[in-house]
Amino acid sequence: MKFEKEQFPVELQILLIILLLSSIFLVITVLAYTFSPQIESFHRKCVIFYAANQAATFIALAVKSHFVEEIPGTTTLCFLFGYMPLYSSLASMFWLNSMCIDIFFVYEGVFRTGKYYFAKFAAYSTCLPIAIVAVALISNRIDDENSIFNPNIGNRICTLNGTAPVWLFYQGPSLILLLANLSLLFATCGNSEPTVETELTVPQGKERRRKYLILTLLEGYSFVQISSQYFFDIDYSIVFIGICLDVSRGICVFLLLVCADMC
Repeated sequence: MKFEKEQFPVELQILLIILLLSSIFLVITVLAYTFSPQIESFHRKCVIFYAANQAATFIALAVKSHFVEEIPGTTTLCFLFGYMPLYSSLASMFWLNSMCIDIFFVYEGVFRTGKYYFAKFAAYSTCLPIAIVAVALISNRIDDENSIFNPNIGNRICTLNGTAPVWLFYQGPSLILLLANLSLLFATCGNSEPTVETELTVPQGKERRRKYLILTLLEGYSFVQISSQYFFDIDYSIVFIGICLDVSRGICVFLLLVCADMC
């Protein structure tokens, strides 16, 4: 559901405040992990990129919600603010998937050291979202404007427009990653402790797995919140509350990844 500034001025201001708060807490999370070298290297690097991409998403959405009237729907700026949050949101999900794969390797005894271990995950988490956005961009440029697969970003609107593009370029990949994360995390539940030599103690491994599960469930809530708007006729007030809870995710990430480590 799109909230027009003329119809929902108060709602847009509330969304803007929550988006900015989430962005601030995500930036704090990035800084906290950047200057905390005692945290395990792979986990630390992944969290930095995960939180940074989340922050970029919320900042872009905050700018769009505030300047909804000032960004014409046919400009390059509209095109930029349509694709930037699409990429950064997908990238954050791929970084979370990388963390889930890594913790799975820890519990399954897969050799996870080497010079290019992190680089492989960085390439995976960076390049696959680029590929998805590239396909969307090509469809946007060469498809007929009336094609159901054309995202139509920059054609009168600054976001994915239409059910098919949303599911093809965002919700579909989101669902695949959610199912993959849940499968990886639950596959480790039968193991009581890590089976390879790492710097992780047993309690640390379990705690990290728990955090990844919570982050995955937060992504799952976002998926359900967006999907429900396509399958059910929901009152706008309920949709608005759901969106507010979704965009407050940055605060939850900060509490989980920073505050919990300090306690």
